[in-house]
Amino acid sequence: MKAILVLASGRDCDGAVFGTALSLARPLRAHLEFLQVGTPAVPRGVRRHSHSALRRFEELCEKDLVEIALSPDDVGTAAVSAAWCADRGNALEHMLHYARHNDLTVVSRPAKGNGLPEDLVERLLSAAGRPVLLAPSELGRKRSGIAVVFWKETAASAKALAAAMPLLPLSDRVVLVSVAENDNKTPECIEHLARRLAWNGIEADFRWLKADARPVAKRLDEVANELDADLVVMGGHARSRTHQLVFGGCTRHFIERCERPVLLMH
Repeated sequence: MKAILVLASGRDCDGAVFGTALSLARPLRAHLEFLQVGTPAVPRGVRRHSHSALRRFEELCEKDLVEIALSPDDVGTAAVSAAWCADRGNALEHMLHYARHNDLTVVSRPAKGNGLPEDLVERLLSAAGRPVLLAPSELGRKRSGIAVVFWKETAASAKALAAAMPLLPLSDRVVLVSVAENDNKTPECIEHLARRLAWNGIEADFRWLKADARPVAKRLDEVANELDADLVVMGGHARSRTHQLVFGGCTRHFIERCERPVLLMH
């Protein structure tokens, strides 16, 4: 995971997005491509936000010794390199274009006034074919070194785990969590998954939560809070309604409410 897209809006949420991307890129010695997307006819307000995003990018590069580079040949001794791109045209199409060309996209959570399409995360998950990392609203939490992987026997969970494989060895502890959604489920699948990860050099604990009446999203959120996880990994599970892709309640909960970095893949 060497090429990471960072979506800039020029709003206050950029601070947490930029910081999250940088903290991820450092141990990976990755390249960050910052993208600020506008429209061909740039209103004064959009122009102001574009300037604000660029200024924050320049400050980050100067303060955190991030090297400006357009190709690997341009990189010197810096652990992290970066490039800035301000594009014009169809904002959503350009974001999807850049997201498909990078290993990971870091973006803020859906929020009013963040300058990004309200359904951007869903569009990225359904159309980019790459993992998405949702940044928390604020930085400043003390690092716990714990990554939590929410597991369900689905293709989306498998894709999310595969996408997270370069990141899991960076954690001090990995915990697999699975919820029995009916009384017939057994913990054997999560135990087997932990044994498979060991072949990749990842020693993982696991938790098996028996079925009860509480919503699955609430139970998983409680586990993440109890462990004080630095990273949550989960599949972006969806269901089809009248030929539209609609993400389920658990995925929606973590997109909108979880205040931890969340890596999603559909």
